[in-house]
Amino acid sequence: MKKLIYTTLFLFSIVNIQCYTNVQSSPNNIQRIAIDDTQFFYKHFAGTINDDIEIIMSLNRNKNSLSGYYYYKKIGIQIFIDGSIDEKNNIILNEYDKNSVQTGTFIGILNNDKLSGTWQNPTKTKNFKFNITEDYSNSVKFEVLCQNAEYQLFEIDTFPFYSIEIKYLNPVSYENNLVLNSLQNSLLHYYFAEDIIEKTPKATINTFIDTLINIYKTYNEIPEYNDYEYISDAKYQFTWDYTSEWVILYNEKDKLSIAEINYIYEGGAHGLGTYNLFNYDLKTNKKIVLSDIIKKAQFEELQTIILQKLDENGQTEMLFSLDDVKPTENFFLSSDGITFIYNPYEIAPYVVGIIEVFIEYKKIENLRIEN
Repeated sequence: MKKLIYTTLFLFSIVNIQCYTNVQSSPNNIQRIAIDDTQFFYKHFAGTINDDIEIIMSLNRNKNSLSGYYYYKKIGIQIFIDGSIDEKNNIILNEYDKNSVQTGTFIGILNNDKLSGTWQNPTKTKNFKFNITEDYSNSVKFEVLCQNAEYQLFEIDTFPFYSIEIKYLNPVSYENNLVLNSLQNSLLHYYFAEDIIEKTPKATINTFIDTLINIYKTYNEIPEYNDYEYISDAKYQFTWDYTSEWVILYNEKDKLSIAEINYIYEGGAHGLGTYNLFNYDLKTNKKIVLSDIIKKAQFEELQTIILQKLDENGQTEMLFSLDDVKPTENFFLSSDGITFIYNPYEIAPYVVGIIEVFIEYKKIENLRIEN
């Protein structure tokens, strides 16, 4: 499987995402920046290559970057893709196998709900036409809600500031409205505290931003800090960042996996980036937990398989302790397996970064509740 970190971080750059169209100053001097919705989308397509080979494609856009996956309906195994889109909606998408070897390229143009062009192999000896159209059968349609805000310390232009960037994916369409409403509610409660949630996701995001800035003010706007020389000498201590991006990792057959990519810096030695995974079963209308997939009695055997995989990847020497490696609820689904994500400090030091462990379904058939 192509690495999650590679397939998401290159696209949703934690530091550089900008969703600016216009800036509005609120009474408390928070500059709020609205979304340019032409620069961001999530789309799900269905169509053909070579007129008769059926494919499904899931695609995320962030400004000029694209990423996602596609698969042949007859085979059903996800192939990861990444690429670019220009101002005229010309697209280039490179595909990769599980060893990150490029196996093909889509070159085409996006015209409203249709994406068409040619697919070619790496040697360019084979070229096939492809035509795909937006389709959300057995999957969910999303809108992008993006809000940026800045707050200047002590409201003084030369002082450090708090930068907040949130890109939230809000479900807007599914074949069952009751399930859609439940999914919307479950996502909001997964990410936001109960006292933050408002009547709409947009209002909730704004309340959340206000809450973050109030925390920033509480910690930093105290009288002894109202000194330009002191703040200049320790500027990093007062320059905070908060970024949250949501990425669709799986949206097939009434199953959904979403990654929330979160980065926080609050004046310490370094920031902290984490992946927080959300999985949902649209048929049972509930959030998926590990015991819905793996028998609880088999968790110990699953732990052994995870440790074996870490050993194969040469990662066991990086860990705090082998005993720390437990099956985690922080996982996402794909067509052929399940990937467990361990964030910094969970099972290894910060310097190791995020650790991911992909387990093919065929290796855990005897552990699964449903095959």
